[in-house]
Order: sequence, then structure tokens, then C-alpha cells
Amino acid sequence: MTDIELQEKLASIDKLQAETHKLVADTIHLEKKNKWFEFTLVLALIAATVAVTKLFL
Repeated sequence: MTDIELQEKLASIDKLQAETHKLVADTIHLEKKNKWFEFTLVLALIAATVAVTKLFL
């Protein structure tokens, strides 16, 4: 393997590592966002239950 081939392989590995890092960061962000969305849905469900309860009582 020549130096040029080795440099090309290293450059492609660096590029793949950068893409992997971005994907991991995006995944972590989406997981946090999903948790907040689920929390908001639970609050909305509680509010809807309270509203229906007041309506029928």
C-alpha cells in the first residue's frame, strides 16, 4: 500500500467518523425531544381527563 493510498483511506475513515459522530448527536437530540413530547402528551391526557370529569360531574 502506497502512501497516497494510505492517506486516501485515512481521509475516508475520518469522513466516516465525522458522519457517525453527527448521526449519534442527532439520535441523542431526537431521544431527548421524544421524551419531552411524551411528557407533553401525558400532561394533555391529564388535562383532558380533568376537563371530561368536570363536564360530567
